[in-house]
Amino acid sequence: MKEKIQKDLEKLFDDGSELVPLIATGKNDIIIMNKYQKWYSQSLLVIKQLLPERFEEFKECYKLDKRKTIDPSTYKLFDYFSGISVSRAGNSCFNVKSVAYTQMSIQLNILDSVKTVIDSSLSDVRGILESELFDNELDSARHLLKNGYLRASGAICGVILETHFSNIVKNHNLKITKKDPSINDYNELFKQEKIYDIINWRFIQHLGDIRNFCDHKKQREPLKEEIEELINGTDKVIKTIFW
Repeated sequence: MKEKIQKDLEKLFDDGSELVPLIATGKNDIIIMNKYQKWYSQSLLVIKQLLPERFEEFKECYKLDKRKTIDPSTYKLFDYFSGISVSRAGNSCFNVKSVAYTQMSIQLNILDSVKTVIDSSLSDVRGILESELFDNELDSARHLLKNGYLRASGAICGVILETHFSNIVKNHNLKITKKDPSINDYNELFKQEKIYDIINWRFIQHLGDIRNFCDHKKQREPLKEEIEELINGTDKVIKTIFW
């Protein structure tokens, strides 16, 4: 059990280590954001369970609940992935890539610290790593929607659904051939395996179609009403379709 936990933590740490240099070089696209959201959500659960004294610090590297101004000390990863920058008279006030890199590095160091407390805080980490995303991820999606970032909001919902469905696959010992399956790929598999009925299949297929509109390469922009439907639908799925 301990070896499995350590292996899971190493995998999570390695995934984060791959993201840090991408942020440092300013590579910020929908794929990188999706990978970060998945990594952050899994890491957040681990930190809360095994290193609770650093939970708030870890979370605040992603987003501050309250702030009066945006400066290098209050600029967070949520801002970076939302495309927010601060400028005056056409000139950037600070290097957002550098600040985002620092915040991500802090998060990675906090996660690395978990290794030192495994023996004293051993619990079902595997369950933690596989559990569904917290409601605060959906809150982030709602916040992005409210501020007009429709694609980013939809992308977060996509990450939540794909993570949830991946857990269902693992816990039912199912096999899926694609390396990076989409929502609709999972949906077809679950219909074949009778994980849920045709009504849920149609509902999730619809959510997957909305999610696809959030890809930058798509010609049509997603509508606000569609993203609202995607957020509410995601909330329903993770609360009613269990693994």
